[in-house]
Amino acid sequence: MFLTCGCSPKLGPVLMQDVKELIGIIMRVLDLAEMTEAEVLDLAFEADGELLTALNDAYIKLLEFVHDCDLRHANPDLDRRERAGLQDALHRIVQFCDADRIDQGCRRATMDAATSAFGSAPALRPSYPPR
Repeated sequence: MFLTCGCSPKLGPVLMQDVKELIGIIMRVLDLAEMTEAEVLDLAFEADGELLTALNDAYIKLLEFVHDCDLRHANPDLDRRERAGLQDALHRIVQFCDADRIDQGCRRATMDAATSAFGSAPALRPSYPPR
């Protein structure tokens, strides 16, 4: 069953379960995990307007992250930059959900995804230790 939330009359309904899955994967990457291409390709989401743009941007960044695995392992600076780009993408998703929400559903879904991934919501700007 999908939870739905209207983030805004102009954005229309969003399948929150899909958004939560995308957020959860980004949160795992920010916690220094690696993802497979299959995990990223399995994602699907629906939205409109700026939120859709933010979700698509995050999806592309995740694919780049997966494809650059060998390069990132050889270059810690590249790894930090790509993870920081995903942090920025996550921040944009949260901003669009917060800015245009009808109720607290989008923010709650974001925090629920973070809590289920980590047991508590991590800070939005973690620092990554050098490898």
